[in-house]
Amino acid sequence: MNENSRGNGLVFNLSTIKELASQSNDIFYKGIVMLVPEVDEIIQNKIIDDQLIEHFLDQLLTFAGCKDGLVLFKKLLKYYYPINPHSVAYYVKSYREMFEENYFGEVKENNC
Repeated sequence: MNENSRGNGLVFNLSTIKELASQSNDIFYKGIVMLVPEVDEIIQNKIIDDQLIEHFLDQLLTFAGCKDGLVLFKKLLKYYYPINPHSVAYYVKSYREMFEENYFGEVKENNC
């Protein structure tokens, strides 16, 4: 395949696609960075509001496939465990289903 490919009448340049992918990764990483102060505030202020904490866990679950996102996800889970262990179990199960194994028991690749 050459550097330019046709699809639906559009010309896709490989270097343009690589640039867009790089920008997407940058945006993804910025999403993680933006959640750090939010998680730190919850922990430092000893917030116990289930709805608020679970809102951030939902967001962090999206990023948990990457190392930095997983670290932050685990940090909030560890804090939340004494408050609501059943909810933490749900998030751990969700993480495993999304990122650890597929239906055939194969470990999923991490592309971050």
